[in-house]
Order: sequence, then structure tokens, then C-alpha cells
Amino acid sequence: MSLAALRPPAETLAIAALGGAAFWAVGAPAPWLSGGTILVAIAAVAGRRMVVPDRLRDVVFILLGISMGGGVSPETLARVGEWPASIAILAVTVILIVVGVVAFFRLVCGWDALSAFFAAVPGALSYVMIAAADAGADVRRIAIAQSVRLVILIAVLPALVVAGTGHDIPAPTVATGAPFDLPVLIGAGLAGALVAHWLRVPGGLLFGAFVVSAGLHAGGWIVADLPIEATSAGFVVLAGVIGQRFVGITLRELAADALAGLGGFIVGGIIAAAGALAVARVTVIPIEPALVAFAPGALEGMTALAFGLGLDPAYVAAHQLLRFLAISLSIPFVARIYTSRVKKNGG
Repeated sequence: MSLAALRPPAETLAIAALGGAAFWAVGAPAPWLSGGTILVAIAAVAGRRMVVPDRLRDVVFILLGISMGGGVSPETLARVGEWPASIAILAVTVILIVVGVVAFFRLVCGWDALSAFFAAVPGALSYVMIAAADAGADVRRIAIAQSVRLVILIAVLPALVVAGTGHDIPAPTVATGAPFDLPVLIGAGLAGALVAHWLRVPGGLLFGAFVVSAGLHAGGWIVADLPIEATSAGFVVLAGVIGQRFVGITLRELAADALAGLGGFIVGGIIAAAGALAVARVTVIPIEPALVAFAPGALEGMTALAFGLGLDPAYVAAHQLLRFLAISLSIPFVARIYTSRVKKNGG
């Protein structure tokens, strides 16, 4: 590859890293993904040629899948059986959120069916974006709507709660495990990614790595997680992948989609709050942890928020994790069925 051909990818990654670093410096939510995406999107809207090589993108999908699987722990799964009614209500609530938000995007905002579906999924942002791209949905519109949800959940909601209680939210930690844990984890994740890709699973590289990593962590065979630096670098690349799709979009379109995303979040938030209220009515679980547990997404942020506020972090983590697992494991197949039906019916 010539130096001239290397310039656009290098510029894209440099801009994504700069945006991520700026957001990290001010303590913004998911800084390397959100900050990088925003700055690359701005550059794309301004007319710069933003490009991420396909091979680099594929490697990052595998790394992110491995990292996502690290959120599963045997301790959290062991307590799932303590809250059967709450988990059942959560399952119904997630389905209602997707149905309600899809209806809002379709009927109020006039979005196409595929974009409405992927924008409505409450969580697993990196996987949803990859699956949406594979399905041929409007990734720019989905990225804007999902980013609005992410910012409110990770930045605005915790900030409001912390301001009202005076508690601090602890920073996340990364487990190191035994010396050979990390090489085994990476090797197994790579094998799972290649198998899923060979089987033509949508988003198979990320999905296969995630399933293998989650299984190893859930069984207690692996304790280690990928270093924060590796995950952050992966989010920088993913930011470039998402941001490059903003070429040709206007500021008016950007503002309209952000407003639609806010409306979708409000609809989903009302449904999630109703689910939490139902839990408080039919069980002995207080409304406060139920509200945090049913918040539509942001697993790490909501779990840390529960810990900082003195709520039951295992309850919150288990519910957020189960929602995350259900979305990540079902999206490849649900998306395939939904996409085929949408195309069959003409959108």
C-alpha cells in the first residue's frame, strides 16, 4: 500500500484517537467510542475522506468480542436464581422497549423498519452497530440515536443521581488472572470468531469471540480481561468505522436524528420505569435498585452506580448482564429473521 493510500486511514484513526482523548480528559461517557465517533463524524460531514481498512476492522471486532465476554462472571450468574419474578419482568420489559421504540421511530419519525429496529435495541452498542451494518441499515441514523441513549445513561443519569445523593461512583477495574489466562483467552476467542464467521453468522467475528469469552469467564476457567489500553484502542477503531459513514450527511439531518433519538430514549425509559415499578409492587425489591437494574443499557455504568449508591450491585449487575447476554446472543438470529421479513415486505 502506498503512502498516499495510507493517509486517509491514518488521518481517520488520529482524529478518532484525538476525539476519544478529549472526551476521556473531561470524564465523558464511553470516551474512546463516543468522542472518537463524534470527531470523525464531524470530519466526515466537513468533507474529509474517513477510511478504516477492512482487515483492521475485523481484528478489532474480535478483540471487542473477547472484551465483552469478560463482563460475565460466575458470581453474578450464581445469584440469578434469587430473582425469578424480577428477571421475568425484565424479559417482558426489554421486548416492550424494542416494540415501543420501534413504533415511535416508525410512526412518529418516519424511519425505515431496519433502522428503527437497530436503533431501538437497548444495549450492546458495538454489536448492534456491527449487525446493523451487516443488515444494510442506516448506520449513521442508528449511531446518532444510540449515542443519545448512551450519553444520557452513562453521563446524565449517574450525574443527576450522584448530585442528589453525594455518593461517588468507583472506577472500573480489570482482572489480570493467571499468567497464561490472557493468551488462552485470545486464542480461544480467535477460534470462536473464525468458526462463527465460517458459519456465516451475522457479525460472526465479534459474536463468536464474545460467546467463547463469555463461556470461559462464566465457567470460571478464565479470570483475565483484555487490558484497558487494548479495549480503548479497539473503540478508537470502531469509532472510525462508525464515523466514516457520516460522509454526505447534513447538519439538519444530524439534528433531526438526535431529536428522534431523544424521543426514543424517553419512550424506552418510560417502559423501563414501568417494569421497575412492577418489580417493586410484586416483590420485596425496592424501587431504587430496580430502576437502575432496568435502565435500558450501560451495564458497567449502572453497576458502578449501584455500588456507589449503596444499592445491591449483584442484583443490578445480574439484570444488566442478562439483558446484555440476551441481546448479544439473539441479535444475529433475530436480525436475520427481521431483515428477511422487512425485505420481503418491501421495507
